[in-house]
Amino acid sequence: MGDLNWLTAEDIAAGFRAGRFTPGEVLEDCLAQATLWEPRLNALTLTDAPGAQEQAKAAERRIAAGQALSPLDGVPVLIKDILLTKGQPCLRGSRTVDAAGPWNDDAPAVARLREAGAVLMARTPRRKSAGKA
Repeated sequence: MGDLNWLTAEDIAAGFRAGRFTPGEVLEDCLAQATLWEPRLNALTLTDAPGAQEQAKAAERRIAAGQALSPLDGVPVLIKDILLTKGQPCLRGSRTVDAAGPWNDDAPAVARLREAGAVLMARTPRRKSAGKA
């Protein structure tokens, strides 16, 4: 496991442009960190490694061809569980939402990230505010 997961999105994009590393390499570092820490932190509700790996490969092809969709192309991101994400359950922190879906839509923010080529790696849970029941 390297240190690529600690870089900012700006540094990751610069590294892609300079050919220092690939979206797949950054994603693998991020997934390794998630695997290491997730059992202790319980910070992710869903990790889509296969889907993210496909997205990273597509970003690698675009970047290699000089056709990056945006500065975010290939950068791994986490999506908050309150945002609809096509193909992934959006439970909004509730046990009353049917995880079976259907999950056919993206929230506008998620749609813009997809259009920019960001790699949708995982979902983060909704947390209760401190001091609230």
